[in-house]
Amino acid sequence: MKITKAYLKKLIKEEINDLQVVVENREQEIVNLISGRISKVGFGDKNENDFDYAKLELEDDGLASKQELEQITFERWKDLAGVK
Repeated sequence: MKITKAYLKKLIKEEINDLQVVVENREQEIVNLISGRISKVGFGDKNENDFDYAKLELEDDGLASKQELEQITFERWKDLAGVK
């Protein structure tokens, strides 16, 4: 079976789009995990220190990798979690 370049490009583009959705879903999942954990660590102030401790606990519990957690900053978490 021959595959044209146009068809191959289409397949690659679809695969990239699918991967992007997976990454975005995982990012939101980690944001939700942090949101659930942040009020249980420190003083529950939802400040940057509590955020860092929540991330450490998630890594220690094996719920997210260090690499995944490093991708989410305090500001990014606040934006995605709707925290002001």
